[in-house]
Amino acid sequence: MVETLAIDLGCGDHGRGDLCVTKKGERSTCNATSHLDVHLERYGFKHRPDAEVINGDIEDPEVLLYLGQRIKEGVSVRVLCCHVIEHLKSPYGFLENVMDFITPDSLVIVTPNAVTNWQADYNDRGHLYSFTPASLHHLVSRFFTVRLEYLIANDLDILLEAGK
Repeated sequence: MVETLAIDLGCGDHGRGDLCVTKKGERSTCNATSHLDVHLERYGFKHRPDAEVINGDIEDPEVLLYLGQRIKEGVSVRVLCCHVIEHLKSPYGFLENVMDFITPDSLVIVTPNAVTNWQADYNDRGHLYSFTPASLHHLVSRFFTVRLEYLIANDLDILLEAGK
Protein backbone atom coordinates (compact mmCIF):
# COMPACT_ATOMS: atom_id res chain seq x y z
CA MET A 1 0.00 0.00 0.00
CA VAL A 2 1.34 3.43 -1.01
CA GLU A 3 1.66 5.97 1.78
CA THR A 4 -0.32 9.15 1.13
CA LEU A 5 0.39 12.64 2.41
CA ALA A 6 -2.44 15.19 2.39
CA ILE A 7 -1.25 18.81 2.28
CA ASP A 8 -3.67 21.70 2.83
CA LEU A 9 -2.27 24.93 1.42
CA GLY A 10 -3.98 28.03 2.83
CA CYS A 11 -5.67 26.18 5.68
CA GLY A 12 -6.42 28.83 8.29
CA ASP A 13 -7.68 27.12 11.45
CA HIS A 14 -9.67 24.47 9.60
CA GLY A 15 -6.78 22.39 8.27
CA ARG A 16 -7.79 19.34 6.31
CA GLY A 17 -4.46 17.63 5.83
CA ASP A 18 -1.62 15.83 7.54
CA LEU A 19 0.45 18.93 6.89
CA CYS A 20 -1.08 22.38 6.59
CA VAL A 21 0.34 25.76 5.64
CA THR A 22 -1.35 29.06 6.37
CA LYS A 23 -1.87 31.58 3.59
CA LYS A 24 0.24 34.50 4.81
CA GLY A 25 1.71 33.47 8.11
CA GLU A 26 -1.47 34.13 10.08
CA ARG A 27 -3.98 31.58 11.24
CA SER A 28 -7.53 32.43 10.30
CA THR A 29 -10.32 32.25 12.84
CA CYS A 30 -12.84 31.64 10.07
CA ASN A 31 -14.34 28.16 9.78
CA ALA A 32 -16.77 29.33 7.12
CA THR A 33 -15.77 26.54 4.75
CA SER A 34 -16.50 23.66 7.14
CA HIS A 35 -19.73 22.94 5.22
CA LEU A 36 -17.51 21.76 2.33
CA ASP A 37 -16.06 18.88 4.37
CA VAL A 38 -18.56 16.38 2.99
CA HIS A 39 -17.23 17.05 -0.52
CA LEU A 40 -13.57 17.06 0.46
CA GLU A 41 -13.56 13.87 2.54
CA ARG A 42 -14.00 11.77 -0.61
CA TYR A 43 -10.58 13.08 -1.70
CA GLY A 44 -8.97 12.22 1.64
CA PHE A 45 -9.15 15.70 3.15
CA LYS A 46 -10.84 15.92 6.52
CA HIS A 47 -10.55 18.33 9.42
CA ARG A 48 -7.60 17.31 11.57
CA PRO A 49 -7.21 19.34 14.77
CA ASP A 50 -3.87 17.57 15.39
CA ALA A 51 -2.39 18.39 11.98
CA GLU A 52 1.00 20.00 11.79
CA VAL A 53 0.45 23.64 10.81
CA ILE A 54 3.24 25.72 9.35
CA ASN A 55 2.83 29.47 9.56
CA GLY A 56 4.21 30.64 6.26
CA ASP A 57 3.29 32.37 3.05
CA ILE A 58 2.21 29.80 0.46
CA GLU A 59 3.15 32.27 -2.26
CA ASP A 60 6.77 32.15 -1.09
CA PRO A 61 8.67 29.59 -3.20
CA GLU A 62 10.93 28.89 -0.18
CA VAL A 63 7.91 27.63 1.79
CA LEU A 64 6.91 25.27 -1.02
CA LEU A 65 10.53 24.16 -1.46
CA TYR A 66 10.63 23.36 2.27
CA LEU A 67 7.45 21.29 1.91
CA GLY A 68 8.84 19.48 -1.11
CA GLN A 69 11.96 18.55 0.85
CA ARG A 70 9.79 17.02 3.60
CA ILE A 71 8.08 14.61 1.21
CA LYS A 72 9.56 11.14 1.38
CA GLU A 73 10.34 9.26 -1.81
CA GLY A 74 7.52 6.97 -2.93
CA VAL A 75 4.81 8.88 -1.03
CA SER A 76 1.68 9.85 -2.95
CA VAL A 77 0.91 13.54 -2.38
CA ARG A 78 -2.51 15.17 -2.49
CA VAL A 79 -2.80 18.96 -2.25
CA LEU A 80 -5.89 20.94 -1.29
CA CYS A 81 -6.41 24.66 -1.91
CA CYS A 82 -9.81 25.49 -0.42
CA HIS A 83 -10.97 29.08 -0.82
CA VAL A 84 -7.44 30.39 -1.23
CA ILE A 85 -6.57 30.69 -4.93
CA GLU A 86 -8.82 33.74 -5.35
CA HIS A 87 -6.77 35.54 -2.66
CA LEU A 88 -3.34 35.02 -4.24
CA LYS A 89 -1.33 37.73 -5.98
CA SER A 90 -0.38 35.28 -8.73
CA PRO A 91 -2.47 32.09 -9.01
CA TYR A 92 -0.41 31.15 -12.10
CA GLY A 93 2.91 31.57 -10.25
CA PHE A 94 1.55 29.69 -7.25
CA LEU A 95 0.52 26.67 -9.36
CA GLU A 96 3.85 26.77 -11.17
CA ASN A 97 5.67 26.60 -7.81
CA VAL A 98 3.39 23.82 -6.52
CA MET A 99 4.23 21.79 -9.61
CA ASP A 100 7.98 22.56 -9.37
CA PHE A 101 8.50 21.98 -5.64
CA ILE A 102 5.77 19.57 -4.50
CA THR A 103 4.65 17.82 -7.73
CA PRO A 104 1.44 16.39 -6.26
CA ASP A 105 -0.26 13.30 -7.63
CA SER A 106 -3.56 15.10 -7.20
CA LEU A 107 -4.69 18.66 -6.63
CA VAL A 108 -8.12 19.72 -5.40
CA ILE A 109 -9.14 23.37 -5.67
CA VAL A 110 -12.34 24.89 -4.29
CA THR A 111 -13.13 28.51 -5.10
CA PRO A 112 -16.23 30.69 -5.36
CA ASN A 113 -18.14 30.40 -8.62
CA ALA A 114 -18.11 33.91 -10.07
CA VAL A 115 -21.09 33.03 -12.26
CA THR A 116 -23.56 32.41 -9.42
CA ASN A 117 -21.71 33.87 -6.44
CA TRP A 118 -20.51 37.03 -8.15
CA GLN A 119 -21.88 39.51 -5.65
CA ALA A 120 -20.26 37.94 -2.58
CA ASP A 121 -17.09 37.26 -4.59
CA TYR A 122 -16.92 40.86 -5.83
CA ASN A 123 -17.67 42.37 -2.41
CA ASP A 124 -14.91 40.40 -0.65
CA ARG A 125 -12.00 42.85 -0.75
CA GLY A 126 -9.59 39.98 -0.12
CA HIS A 127 -10.47 38.39 -3.47
CA LEU A 128 -7.93 39.45 -6.06
CA TYR A 129 -9.29 37.09 -8.74
CA SER A 130 -12.66 35.63 -9.67
CA PHE A 131 -13.10 32.29 -11.38
CA THR A 132 -15.73 30.66 -13.51
CA PRO A 133 -15.58 26.90 -14.13
CA ALA A 134 -14.04 27.60 -17.56
CA SER A 135 -11.40 30.07 -16.31
CA LEU A 136 -10.33 27.81 -13.43
CA HIS A 137 -10.10 24.84 -15.81
CA HIS A 138 -8.02 26.93 -18.22
CA LEU A 139 -5.59 28.04 -15.48
CA VAL A 140 -5.11 24.63 -13.87
CA SER A 141 -4.77 22.81 -17.21
CA ARG A 142 -1.54 24.76 -17.82
CA PHE A 143 0.13 22.57 -15.17
CA PHE A 144 -2.09 19.55 -14.49
CA THR A 145 -4.56 17.29 -16.25
CA VAL A 146 -8.03 18.26 -15.09
CA ARG A 147 -9.83 15.07 -14.07
CA LEU A 148 -13.18 16.52 -13.08
CA GLU A 149 -14.92 19.65 -12.03
CA TYR A 150 -18.33 20.27 -10.65
CA LEU A 151 -20.36 22.82 -8.75
CA ILE A 152 -21.00 22.36 -5.03
CA ALA A 153 -22.74 24.25 -2.21
CA ASN A 154 -25.82 25.06 -4.30
CA ASP A 155 -23.59 26.01 -7.27
CA LEU A 156 -21.87 28.74 -5.23
CA ASP A 157 -18.47 27.02 -5.38
CA ILE A 158 -16.40 25.22 -7.99
CA LEU A 159 -14.56 22.04 -7.05
CA LEU A 160 -11.85 20.98 -9.49
CA GLU A 161 -9.71 17.86 -9.19
CA ALA A 162 -6.55 17.49 -11.26
CA GLY A 163 -3.45 15.31 -11.45
CA LYS A 164 -0.12 14.92 -13.19
